[in-house]
Amino acid sequence: GATKDLWLPGSYAHRDGEVLALEVNDEVTDWLPMLPDGVDKLILTFGAQAKSYRLSEHVWQRLDCIVINPWRASEREMPRASLLTLDLPEAGHLLMSQVAGHLVLSDPDNAHSLIVRGIDPQDDESPLPMALAVNIEGEQCTLNIEQWLQGYARAQGDEDIVSLGTVFKALT
Repeated sequence: GATKDLWLPGSYAHRDGEVLALEVNDEVTDWLPMLPDGVDKLILTFGAQAKSYRLSEHVWQRLDCIVINPWRASEREMPRASLLTLDLPEAGHLLMSQVAGHLVLSDPDNAHSLIVRGIDPQDDESPLPMALAVNIEGEQCTLNIEQWLQGYARAQGDEDIVSLGTVFKALT
């Protein structure tokens, strides 16, 4: 279960049944202490001060679905890059798709999924300043979301779903 006393200043948490929504304004590398029993879906929003989040293999196995809401700068703020690390021993088998303006990674072995919301720039918006890091064939692959989408477009052909390994190879 989760730790009883956890203090995260300037952060937000809300639970609705099996879903936990968190907005954290700090770098977090271990989400397990924040996950109460019975939660199998996590909605994670990058806080204004958060630069990177790491999702461990234990968190990936524990949760059915992880939804990422990237941080977006207001008109008066400078855009800054954030980094999401999906720390699995091997992520090349994950399946990548783009659905309704969201990036979706799903695991064909257990149907767990990671959704990065709002990846399509709206109107005058610049591309999402966020990078995704994964391990593919023993290599740490860190690319911004726009680069992952370019690789997806190259590898896609007639398919809507392409493995992350194939996407990465299309970029190299």
